[in-house]
Amino acid sequence: MNNPNNFYGIYQVWLGNFVTADQGWEAMQLRNVPRKHPCFFYPYTRLGQRGLQRLNTLTEQAFCQKLAHMGCIPASLLLGYSLTREYGDTGRVICEISGYQYAYFGIESILQHYIEPGFYEEVQLFFGDSLLLDICWYLLRSYEPLGLDHGDLPVMQFCRMVTSDSLSYPRLDS
Repeated sequence: MNNPNNFYGIYQVWLGNFVTADQGWEAMQLRNVPRKHPCFFYPYTRLGQRGLQRLNTLTEQAFCQKLAHMGCIPASLLLGYSLTREYGDTGRVICEISGYQYAYFGIESILQHYIEPGFYEEVQLFFGDSLLLDICWYLLRSYEPLGLDHGDLPVMQFCRMVTSDSLSYPRLDS
C-alpha cells in the first residue's frame, strides 16, 4: 500500500492557502474528537454534517485537502472527485491527475484499513452512496487516458466490484 506521505509528496495542486481561519481551527480540533476510526475526520466536521456531498467551492476543496493530508478517507475521496471535470461548472479548482491520485488513494485506504476496529461503522457513511459509485466509475474510466497501468491493481478490482450490476453494496468481508 502507498504511504500517504510519499503519495502526497508531489503537490500538483496545493489549496492550503485557501482554508479559512475557522476551517483551520476546526481541523486542528478534530484530532481531539472521539471517533470510531482514526481515518474518519470528515463526518465530525460542519461540512460533514450534511453527509457525503460534492464539493462545490474552492474553500470546501481546501478544507478537504487539509483533512486528506491528515489521513481522512472521505475527504480524500471527495477532494479527488471534486478536482475532476466529472461534474458541472462550479467555483472550484480542476486538476485531473491530482483528482485521480486523491480518489485512488481514498479507495486504497479503504482496502488498507477495512479490517481495523471501528472502520466498518465509520465506512457506512458512504457505502451505498451514489457518490462512491461515481468515484469508482471515474477511476475505471480514467486510468488509461492518464497513461497509468492500474487495470489489474486491487483498487480497480474493488471499483469493478462496486460498479458491477450483480452487487448492490460492496462488502469488505469477502
